[in-house]
Amino acid sequence: MNFEISALNVNGTKKALEKRELLDQVLSRLTPEVAAVLTDPYSAKWHDGNALLAIWQAVRALRGLEAVETLNHEIVRDSLGPVLGPVLKMATLLAGASPATLFSRLDQLASAGSRGSTHTWAKESDTSGTLTIRYPSPQPLELMEAIWRGIFRVTRDRLGRPVSIDSVTDAPGHAFVFRIRW
Repeated sequence: MNFEISALNVNGTKKALEKRELLDQVLSRLTPEVAAVLTDPYSAKWHDGNALLAIWQAVRALRGLEAVETLNHEIVRDSLGPVLGPVLKMATLLAGASPATLFSRLDQLASAGSRGSTHTWAKESDTSGTLTIRYPSPQPLELMEAIWRGIFRVTRDRLGRPVSIDSVTDAPGHAFVFRIRW
């Protein structure tokens, strides 16, 4: 299986781009196939993950990696957050309101927006650990780091605890290792 993104994720991306008046600029940089995915996110339940990467590469070219990070934070908060809210609430009630609670359940939480990647949390202390994210094919490190930095900002929104990423490194098998603390 290749990495795939949900229609919900693409629709959230479209809404975030519209809100920032970037949609038309991004569409002009995409192939017709990728533009069709962004224009009509619900044309399929799942889309090839490379479509979303092409969208983020266009955003990066237009506004830089900081915009990629900010938009991903907004997408998770505004589009995926309402779907994941009950799951997050239950997880934090049962296991405690810690970023580790979220990271250790990231496979389950990510399933609303993507599939085909794996997420493995390794606790190092009560306030730190590593998160290994593995994809079925190579992904660009800088772009993926910006995407995930935006996603991780949701821990501040949901738990009142910002996380710091000390480092991100490539790992064998199309993986990235995020060293995280809070």
